[in-house]
Amino acid sequence: MNVTLEKLETKHRLSQRTYNVCRLNGLHNLESILDYYLTYDSFTALRNCGNKSNQELITLCDYYLNTNTIQEVNEREEIINANTSIEKLAKHFNLSTRSFNTCTLNNLNTLGTVILHYKQYQSFKNLQNCGEKSNKELIALCNSYSDITVEKNIKHKQYDFLTKRAINAIIINKMIDKIETLDKRSANLVQTLLSKYNNQTYPIFHYLSDINFDFKKINQISKNSTQQLTNYFNSIFTFAQTISTYSEDKLEKIHIISKFRLKFPSLSKQTEEWLTNNYLKIKNDSSNIFRLIQIMLENNDLIEKRQAYIFLNSSSYLNSDKKTLKDLASNLNISRERVRQLSTPKQLEQPFWNEVLKLITLTSMEIGFNGFDFSTSSENYFSFNQKDDFSDFFTTEFYNKFYSLFIDSNLIPISNNKEDKYYPKYLVHKKILNIIDVFSLRNELEVLCNDKIVKSYEINLKGFLYKFATQTETLLNSLQEVIEAIENVIYQEFEILTNLEGNIIIERNTAKQVHEYIYEILEEANTPLHIKELFKRINDIDDSILRATEITAIRSHLLRYPNMFINTALSTYGLKKWEIEGRQIDGTIKDVVEKYLEKYDTPKHIQEITDFVTQYRNTNKNSIYRNLQVDTHKKFIIFGYGFVGLTSKQYSAKDTIFNQLPTVSIRFFERDYFLNGKSQFDFDTLIHIFAKKNNLLEIQVRSSLLDKISAGTYKLVDNYLYKV
Repeated sequence: MNVTLEKLETKHRLSQRTYNVCRLNGLHNLESILDYYLTYDSFTALRNCGNKSNQELITLCDYYLNTNTIQEVNEREEIINANTSIEKLAKHFNLSTRSFNTCTLNNLNTLGTVILHYKQYQSFKNLQNCGEKSNKELIALCNSYSDITVEKNIKHKQYDFLTKRAINAIIINKMIDKIETLDKRSANLVQTLLSKYNNQTYPIFHYLSDINFDFKKINQISKNSTQQLTNYFNSIFTFAQTISTYSEDKLEKIHIISKFRLKFPSLSKQTEEWLTNNYLKIKNDSSNIFRLIQIMLENNDLIEKRQAYIFLNSSSYLNSDKKTLKDLASNLNISRERVRQLSTPKQLEQPFWNEVLKLITLTSMEIGFNGFDFSTSSENYFSFNQKDDFSDFFTTEFYNKFYSLFIDSNLIPISNNKEDKYYPKYLVHKKILNIIDVFSLRNELEVLCNDKIVKSYEINLKGFLYKFATQTETLLNSLQEVIEAIENVIYQEFEILTNLEGNIIIERNTAKQVHEYIYEILEEANTPLHIKELFKRINDIDDSILRATEITAIRSHLLRYPNMFINTALSTYGLKKWEIEGRQIDGTIKDVVEKYLEKYDTPKHIQEITDFVTQYRNTNKNSIYRNLQVDTHKKFIIFGYGFVGLTSKQYSAKDTIFNQLPTVSIRFFERDYFLNGKSQFDFDTLIHIFAKKNNLLEIQVRSSLLDKISAGTYKLVDNYLYKV
């Protein structure tokens, strides 16, 4: 009824606290207050609602329910007949409140039932709480409508609406839920009626109507029990009449909530609200059940509050921050030993899964969801691959355990070790476990992977499996099935894959050394790098690799491994393999020259030396020659005219005599060998002719001409010299 909260406050003098409770919890009119009361029987679950406010709101609801103010005036019947309600009669006939209460208390809820009672007993004094005045008033009422024909079964017709399946289911749940308010004798009677009439409310009320709800007619029912039962069935029937006006959708919601409250007596308001809004989603998408499990766990609907707190903050089934035993004990104000006792599988995990099973059974029966959408890659192995449509509140271990318990019991949970089976990382079919000792296999691989491994190596998987076979012949016949399952186990446990040859690779597990980082950087660069550039690139990878922040830390690593690195220039380094390949030479320019001269038994001209050195160093002939001339170690002999040898070698006298380039020949070089500014011979022929004519080595002539080309006197085009 659309009576505002403000009007109710004025009319019924509601306390300010009660008014605030309603406003705070969204109960803004009479209809919402009555609807909440009829659903939950109490207001204590409301925020800030104490016992006084609860009792005040219950009194308010009882007032309107007993006077039928819940119905809109425009819905009332205008014609008085046998089916006219006692509420309407009270208004039309101006019945006193005492007479009205007498009728409702004794289930005389229509004019027909009142008249039928009078015809049968000629009085109403046999009714509970009926005095002389009420008796006379009700007799006068019957006489006023003596012309109305009353069928003998009129009392039963008022219960016809109880035959509706949804209403019957809700009322049965309500009756069971409220049994605890009765004494033992009264409760036994209700349970007897439920059993006798197979949980059907219509025949129960049919029977009670036949005895005029006179519970004294039933054996062993005392006066106190009679009062209890009268109040009990009156409240049940009032509730039934109220919900009979609800839509099918609303009835279904109430029915589901009532079922859940029977199975989970401590069901929270938050869970009820979620169920009310989402029960259809569960029917269409089973992943919503995991969301429901989460909500019920967080609201302490599945296990008691203290257990739930421990479970939420320590279980590997949940993606949540884990608290230490000390933190749990401190927050719960109990000892760490007590927390440990409460955390055992028997005390914590087993009750949780029992409640989950109860929940799944209930949702299957009452909501009728279509089953769980899990996909398996193999019938012999399963590990949950979490998708977006499943709650990320739970871990993979939760879904694996769930799958094993409620979907396929042939898949056995496998965890980190043989003793700890409570948080399964994956599931393996029991027929595979009968062939292979998976636990021992896993444990040996763990040892292998945890050993200090400085170099990766391979193990043949087939051969490895036979080491752990418990049924060798069966393994041979089912080898491919076993391999597929074990490959999944190995990958899930150690992230190890088999290669094309069927081998598993045990990767190195030791920390990478600085020199290994340097090697990889140089290999990737494929060219020598200055030590500063090496330092920069290492720190770009990870600035914590080097203990020392100075560049000298890198130099020490480079010098420590001469079999890996070479010094190709000033503070510039490359790989030793490049020297073996002939791409680079280790050492300073002097070192490179020395290595070159070591190859020959005769001194070499500086031009030849330069041609060799500049393949590996960025330098020039003059720089190299000056470098050799100031050799403090006296490794080199300068013979004159540009020839150099090694002091460590013995040269024959004839190999150390060299002729000087004649000045006259150079002065007339262009006259003798050029025509119109171009050499008459190609470069190589010109060198040969000039060297032979002047008794020189060709390298001397080549060096001199190259110097003139560098100086810009000549230029070499198509292997001919041109005067610039």
